[in-house]
Amino acid sequence: MPVLRLRADTEAALIEALPMLRATDEDGAPCWMTAGPLCDLDPIGPLALTAPVVDPETGEVTEPAVVDERFHANIRGPRRGSDPAEWAAIVEAAAPYTLSEVNNPRRRFML
Repeated sequence: MPVLRLRADTEAALIEALPMLRATDEDGAPCWMTAGPLCDLDPIGPLALTAPVVDPETGEVTEPAVVDERFHANIRGPRRGSDPAEWAAIVEAAAPYTLSEVNNPRRRFML
């Protein structure tokens, strides 16, 4: 299945672009639909680009991690048997936020 890797300045931008991937939790609060009939979604948020450097003797962080504070998410789909038009709508809505080249993805879907 293809994976769309997304980056937006804010989570609100992705919420506005992808309302079809929103749901409500058991308390009635809005949330991302991480697994649905059409696709899987991994909302990441800020993304660590590098790990912190830690002194092995003291455990002290000598260089902090480099973090991209923008909102990141991965979408994997479409699921077998899902409506192709619904998947096309997601791909189109996500297009302004889709990263075209990701040489070393920091997070991957687990099988």
